[in-house]
Formats: sequence, structure tokens, C-alpha cells
Amino acid sequence: MLDYKLDFYHKMEEYVESQKKQGKVVLITGDFNICHTEIDIARPKENQHSIGFLPIERAELDHFQSL
Repeated sequence: MLDYKLDFYHKMEEYVESQKKQGKVVLITGDFNICHTEIDIARPKENQHSIGFLPIERAELDHFQSL
């Protein structure tokens, strides 16, 4: 499941980058099923190894937001 999610994030990033190179503005909405920060989840310490709150997923969302 994690590989599938990470692949999705990378493909979305590639799409956004390709559209930006063409001078287009991209607006993406939806539910990425990620608790981005500790405030987004109950018991962050207990859930640090749970899918949806994994450090790699959170880092991918950080990168995606920086595009």
C-alpha cells in the first residue's frame, strides 16, 4: 500500500511540474489520507508507525506543497 501511495505522489508531482513548465496554474484538491502534522492526528507518538502518518508520507506532502 505504501509503495502505491508514494508512486501516486511522484506521478502527481511530475504532472504539476510539467504543467508549470507550460506556464499553467494547477489547482489540486482532494483527500490524500495523510495526517500531515501532529495536530492532525490523535496520539501522534502512538501513531508514528501508522500508514497515513509515516515520516516518508509527511515528507512527500511537504515536498508536494513546495511545488
